[in-house]
Order: sequence, then C-alpha cells, then structure tokens
Amino acid sequence: MAKNEKLVSTIALSSLTAALLTFTGCGSSSSSSSGGTVASCDSSFEVLPSTISADMTLDATKIYGMNGKVKVTDGAVLTIPEGTTVAGCTQSSFMVIDAGSQLNAVGTQAKPIVFTSQKDALKQSTSNAAGEWGGLVLAGNAY
Repeated sequence: MAKNEKLVSTIALSSLTAALLTFTGCGSSSSSSSGGTVASCDSSFEVLPSTISADMTLDATKIYGMNGKVKVTDGAVLTIPEGTTVAGCTQSSFMVIDAGSQLNAVGTQAKPIVFTSQKDALKQSTSNAAGEWGGLVLAGNAY
C-alpha cells in the first residue's frame, strides 16, 4: 500500500510542478524583438547530458543548461533542489521525463526552482518573451 501512496504522491507532485512551471516559465506571450538563436550554452553553465539514465541530483549553486533535448529515462530520478536554475540554451531546448522516470523538484517561495531560457538567466531577454526555450514534458501512462 505504501508504494501506491508514493506513486500517487509522485504523480501529484509532478502535476503540481508542471502547473507551476506553466505559469512561471516564460512570462508574457509577446515576441522578442532581439531575435536570433543562441548556438550553445554559456560557458558559465553546467550543461546537462542529453540522456539521464541513472539517478542524478543537481547542485543549487550552479546554473544548468539544456542544449537541445534532455531525456530522463530508464526509471532514473532527477532531483532538483530548491534554489536551482535550469535554462534552455536554444529555442529547441527542452526536457522530457519519460514514463517510469521521475522529477523530484521541490522549491520554496524563498528559493524557487526556475526553468527559464539562457537569455533570461543571463539578463539578455529584454521582454522575457515566450519561445526562448522549448519547455518541460512529463510523460505518463495514459489510460
């Protein structure tokens, strides 16, 4: 019974995280006039691997970059501590949490977990425009 309760808690937390990220991720829907696509992650970022297939815990003192697709798979758990920033380095950068894998991300009001664009993290986004990074996908087993 405890395993089912943990699964329900994980699903609820994942849904809440997705909802919060949807409302805080990219700001307004206006387009950015600065244009252009960033070719790769800034050298100050810790670049996430394209595939995370073993449990991984990020460090809140670093800014993490996604250069293209980052896939959490094979039942891996990605733990993101409070106060961590994860930035999409290009317009096509996004993260997928495969069914069976988990995203453990619990921020606080004082130390939120921020998913944003590289431009925004580097304070180069003049309008915090939508479309500067791809997003977060939580895949499940629909039935």
